[in-house]
Amino acid sequence: MRDADALTGLEWEAGDAIHRGLGSMEMINPLLEDEDVQKAISDACDKCYFGRSTIEAAAAELNDALAKVTEADE
Repeated sequence: MRDADALTGLEWEAGDAIHRGLGSMEMINPLLEDEDVQKAISDACDKCYFGRSTIEAAAAELNDALAKVTEADE
């Protein structure tokens, strides 16, 4: 495929970037799988996207929500 110059495009570039970084990639933080964390992130994004909040206010609310989730896990 290299000889045919067929290794191009977005998919190839993404795969190549992943392959190059395999040795330095860390495991995903398990908190990102938490339903409350996902809802807090989604809510903050929705508020900004639909103009119901500023980025700063949504970030502050998200920070508070994430703090509550992590405090509950301790």
